[in-house]
Amino acid sequence: MRIFTAELSGQRVLLALLFTLGLTLVAPGLLASPCPVASLATYQTLGTCTIEGFTFTLEDFIETPTGGATLLTPNQITVNPTFSTPNSVSFQFYGAFSSAADQTEEYIVQYELDPVLPQIVAESIDLGPADPVTLTGQFCGNGTLVGGYVAGTLQPTCSGTDESGIFPKHLQVTSTDGSPQTTPPSPFPLIATDVDTRLILDLNGASSTTYFGTNADLTGVPEPSTTLWLAPGMLGLFWLRKKWLSNAR
Repeated sequence: MRIFTAELSGQRVLLALLFTLGLTLVAPGLLASPCPVASLATYQTLGTCTIEGFTFTLEDFIETPTGGATLLTPNQITVNPTFSTPNSVSFQFYGAFSSAADQTEEYIVQYELDPVLPQIVAESIDLGPADPVTLTGQFCGNGTLVGGYVAGTLQPTCSGTDESGIFPKHLQVTSTDGSPQTTPPSPFPLIATDVDTRLILDLNGASSTTYFGTNADLTGVPEPSTTLWLAPGMLGLFWLRKKWLSNAR
């Protein structure tokens, strides 16, 4: 009887460990609210939200005018998250962005995408009908963008704990004829398990646009660390099944 009781106790401990592991993997997605189509001000309040297994965290929003330009407020900018295809997720920022002659406006949005299982393999940026407007995308794979953006600085600076897996990425597109602009998907040198993103919208002189944003291309291959955890979990469940069948005889 003592042996049987000890076996049951061990089984409960293993089940508790498996439950804790599963909760650790999925808790961020369970606790955060779904990402809505809403104002940037709403996202500033939310801080973190989820879309199709991705955790989106708004880190910073900065806007700078010159020449007396009137900037849009966070309440006047709409964030539209979409899982446009099974292999991509995008965040677009909509608003009546415009400046007059002898004015400049700069909008900087910084956020992080952290997938539960899919991994990010490429990024592209999108700019709406604009004349003339420049959109810059800075990305840090498996790390964090550090330092403030300075106009004319082309390459972002990345920081993190695993220096071998961190990489920067830079994209830029300019519209001078009023037509939308999109960069082709730009592959990452390494698969990213999280991406820190900084989008910089620059209006110079009499110019305007209606939106800007980015698209992340995905792969559904689980992270190596996730695979390593799933294997022992499956073996543990197989062991428990054998014990239950043995005790039932």
